[in-house]
Amino acid sequence: MAVAFFDNKPKAVNRVVLLPVAQIHPNPDQPRKVFDQGAIEALAQSIQENGLLQPVVVRQRGREAYELVAGERRLRAFQALGREEIPAILAEMDGEHSAVLSLIENMQRQDLNCFEEAAAIRELMLHWGMSQQQVAQRLGLAQSTLANKLRLLKLEPQVQELALEHGLSERHCRALLQLEGTQERCKAVQMVHERQMTVGQLEQYIQNLQVQQPRRKKPLIVLKDFRFFLNTLHRATDLLKQAGVEPKVVEQQDENTLTIVIQVPKGQVYRRREQEPLQTRLY
Repeated sequence: MAVAFFDNKPKAVNRVVLLPVAQIHPNPDQPRKVFDQGAIEALAQSIQENGLLQPVVVRQRGREAYELVAGERRLRAFQALGREEIPAILAEMDGEHSAVLSLIENMQRQDLNCFEEAAAIRELMLHWGMSQQQVAQRLGLAQSTLANKLRLLKLEPQVQELALEHGLSERHCRALLQLEGTQERCKAVQMVHERQMTVGQLEQYIQNLQVQQPRRKKPLIVLKDFRFFLNTLHRATDLLKQAGVEPKVVEQQDENTLTIVIQVPKGQVYRRREQEPLQTRLY
């Protein structure tokens, strides 16, 4: 990775530089929202004893300001130790590249839970106007895999929180989407926790639950357009009556069909050749 220096500092390539910790600001596109303070303290102790094994990556955002691209836990550990400077690689990249790199780093380290990962992917798409295919390509994922991750965001926040609390896997969470309603999903999460269900057992539980539930009868819906159609037919028969034709309208209906039959006497429609034909316009 090329390293660049600003403000009249000499340029360097593939070298680590020391930057003031106070001048490095968090990445606004950081996908990880929750940091384990115990893990930060453990990392700080390791750095205290062994030093920093991998520098952070930053990009310059002002004369004496930098934005963190990768390494927020390392930065927090340095802050906990009270260190004034931190080894860093100064990279030249735009905001989109920075956001993608931050997400990739967290995914490769498995630092994100499945909901943080899905939310970060959605943010990439919304903020940077990227399609699923573009994000999938940048992250090295199949588009179907990425779509499945995004589907997790359909789970209610209450369900997400409970699933994380009980340590459900991404596949467990995806199976919950087969259920409807917060209550049913929370109940299933609790069942997985109590019985230590595998994904297959959860799917079987959901399938059995759906079989046991009685099917609800769909409410009868009368389409306004269909009523308009019937009114048009009635108006047409009225016009025929005004023209001296007596149509016979027969309506029959059963559970599945509505049958409408209009019978018009031929003798009233066709007159003799020497007479003017009957002319009627239906509106």
